[in-house]
Amino acid sequence: MKKTVFLTIVLFMLSAAAAFACECNTCTSWECLDACEKVFFTTARYGNQENPAQTWELAIWERTDTGEEIRAQDDYEFPNGSRVPFSLTYDAETGQLTYVLGNKTLVYTFDDPLFDTILIFAKGNQNGNDVWLDRIYINGDDQCDLRTNGGYVGLKKLVNPRQDFVITGKVALYWDEEPLNEVPGFHIMLMDCEILTAVTLASFEASAGSGQVKLEWETSDETDNLGFNVYRAAEAEGFYEQVNESLILSKVGTGIGTTYDFTDRGVQNRENYFYMLEDVDIFGVKTRHGPVEATPLLLYSIFK
Repeated sequence: MKKTVFLTIVLFMLSAAAAFACECNTCTSWECLDACEKVFFTTARYGNQENPAQTWELAIWERTDTGEEIRAQDDYEFPNGSRVPFSLTYDAETGQLTYVLGNKTLVYTFDDPLFDTILIFAKGNQNGNDVWLDRIYINGDDQCDLRTNGGYVGLKKLVNPRQDFVITGKVALYWDEEPLNEVPGFHIMLMDCEILTAVTLASFEASAGSGQVKLEWETSDETDNLGFNVYRAAEAEGFYEQVNESLILSKVGTGIGTTYDFTDRGVQNRENYFYMLEDVDIFGVKTRHGPVEATPLLLYSIFK
């Protein structure tokens, strides 16, 4: 009986671990940067052997037309045997970037930066030391832990530059499973990978029935589209209220179009209604189309 209970507990723990295992877009070389351009990035360690006066252990960099320039910098002494917390916070309204490593904080405000991808990237050193990054969260979503094993490792995540984000985690440099009091080499990069999102709408129509309005629309292309929402108002320039309870999911992939329909039964006959269609992309960016107009009418049958 005890063996059966023990085995059941073990199987439950294994299944739970599998259920919570994360799936991440990781890479193990500079291929992480393929087809992407760095917009700005952080460094935990930057060394200039030719000019020690230009060596900083903490910095925010910006990519410009003339190269990569440091915008904020400070020295940092890594505590011995500790995994140090780090964070990167972005305020989309102001363009302010705040980089925190341990007890040091750097702040810089960028002028309308264009990016669509986060890359958390680390490299072990020539002595075979490993960089460990764990407890990584992006806007509260748990990400995979990273370990360099002496080489490169990176984690890529799509982001919306028009929305705030917060990245948090812990980092340490290890040698043979033992943490060292050295600053690890890792970067948080915001990159422009030219990931375009768009829905090309071929048509959007409303047809009235008795106590209902049927919305029909056709797309000719859906690039990274998640789905649609339908909104209703009593006036064309009035307040639009969402009608559908859950997202109307996209039925096709990028480069393909199809047809959709939705029936609104929460209307009154002889009342005029206006409708807007909203597409939602993988970044959460929303675009509205319309409005279209319809007036439900009570229909009498000619048959007795």
